[in-house]
Amino acid sequence: MRWGDMDAQGHLNNAAYLDYLQEARVAFLSQVMETGDFFAEYPCVLVSQTIDYLRPILLRHPPYDV
Repeated sequence: MRWGDMDAQGHLNNAAYLDYLQEARVAFLSQVMETGDFFAEYPCVLVSQTIDYLRPILLRHPPYDV
């Protein structure tokens, strides 16, 4: 969670969760691409995302792992 993602009450906008997932996906795909031609063997397309909010995430150090 980044300081700038919170509103004045300390709430995280729901859209920020999708941004976090996108950042994790890009990091994962960058690592996968370094190990070979993954997409030639396993092509993938993100079709949809669904989030079930179980509990809030809070500003903390160290940051959360995704």
